[in-house]
Amino acid sequence: MLIQTLLVSVLIVRICFAAGASQTEDAPTIATRTDLTKRFAFTNYCRTGNMVGGVEEAKCSEIRDEKSSSLNAREATFRNFLNQTRKEHPTYAWSIKGGIVNLFPLKRNGPDLLGKKLEKVSINHISGFEAFFHVLDQAAIKANPGGSGGYGAGVPAQKLISLELKDVTVRDALNAIAKADGHVVWWYCPTSSDKSEVMFDLDGWITPNK
Repeated sequence: MLIQTLLVSVLIVRICFAAGASQTEDAPTIATRTDLTKRFAFTNYCRTGNMVGGVEEAKCSEIRDEKSSSLNAREATFRNFLNQTRKEHPTYAWSIKGGIVNLFPLKRNGPDLLGKKLEKVSINHISGFEAFFHVLDQAAIKANPGGSGGYGAGVPAQKLISLELKDVTVRDALNAIAKADGHVVWWYCPTSSDKSEVMFDLDGWITPNK
């Protein structure tokens, strides 16, 4: 297994290898175990379900570091996991559309920076990692890769992405990049007391050649 450092210094590459079998969000899976965090479970459900996604936390580590202890590993499905997370955090909601899974807060302590409209987004033959931060920079969002205590992640041999988007929110643009990449989940949360700076983190995976 080849692991490479990607683009930004001191970022830790987290790689999951896909099993190859296609699953939907309702298909039984053993992705969730009682000793794993919700972050790992969410990313692994996306990986095994051939989906991508993004998680916005109102407060950093409010969800990601929790143990996914209330689900039966053999009977759990992605929707069960999302519904259980919603039950434990009633101020959050989730959506699945077009193979993109989002978990997001219904209430925020500051402005909805990801809801900011962008008139035009041009991504020209760059990696998904670069594309994510290009959009955040365009939206004037001060994003720290990995943030305080974060991981930061990348995918070895990422394919290059080109996108032309018009009249989209920052959230829409991030989801479009994730979809174009096909193997990534983004994580976002405010890190400063005035919400002017955020943590932006990625979990990625590759599918090994058979």
